[in-house]
Amino acid sequence: MAELILLRHFPTDWNTARRIQGKTDTTLSASSLSRLQQITLPPQWQTYQWFSSPLLRCRQTANALGIDDCKIADALAEMNWGEFEGLTLPEIEYQIAHRQLNPSTGLDFRPPRGETPAEVRIRLQTWLEALNATTSVAVTHKGVIRAALSLATGWDMEAPIHRINHPQLVQKIDWLRPLKFSYGHDRKLELVGINLNEWCVPDAE
Repeated sequence: MAELILLRHFPTDWNTARRIQGKTDTTLSASSLSRLQQITLPPQWQTYQWFSSPLLRCRQTANALGIDDCKIADALAEMNWGEFEGLTLPEIEYQIAHRQLNPSTGLDFRPPRGETPAEVRIRLQTWLEALNATTSVAVTHKGVIRAALSLATGWDMEAPIHRINHPQLVQKIDWLRPLKFSYGHDRKLELVGINLNEWCVPDAE
């Protein structure tokens, strides 16, 4: 069995404002860069194979963690939120009602001119099938991590993830801590653990 560790990028100013970023190429906040400088990776993590989303906020996270050799993988990019990018969730809800949109929910939810979580899941699975069978770390986005959780648990994204009956989902997910998956020759993901205590995430200022 090989292992895949997924890390979400640290927050941007848009995260703080609760704005949907999607493919918009935002940068990490000053606070996040400062917090990342206080993290020391376990020595063995330096030997792992590292990947990153092409978006700047992920590349900055990897660089701030001291990873110089990080391969860019387009499949790790955030879900495309189309016309909803830059909006907050209340603003999105207003747009749906005001424009009389009737988007599907769960895996089939598609923002106008965007992509669905199901499509994110497909591109992640395709990337996984070509991945070398060794321990890998990927710096990516919440939407991609949610897709991985869906692949590993069968979650349809209709109900909140914490309602899924899974032995590793007995606590709330801390999205700034690593999640670990394993996979075999069939490339079927299995969730090994969440909120890994590999390091201490400094509090925001």
